[in-house]
Amino acid sequence: MQTQTEKQDTMKWFTKTDFSKYGHGNYVAIVGKKVVCSGTDPEIVFTKAKKQCPDKEIILWKIPKKDMMVLR
Repeated sequence: MQTQTEKQDTMKWFTKTDFSKYGHGNYVAIVGKKVVCSGTDPEIVFTKAKKQCPDKEIILWKIPKKDMMVLR
């Protein structure tokens, strides 16, 4: 389990990272501050991530489509 400081650091990393290189509309599996896999099917992405990092917390995130407005 992450401490409050670690959570804040991860959130800073998350908001500053450009995920578009993994494909707009795709899913990424994130462990800590690292993308462990990506793809179009969230179930497959999560399953692959769980095999790579069985004891870690996995965050599954859908990358917004290119034409979607994202407010920060």
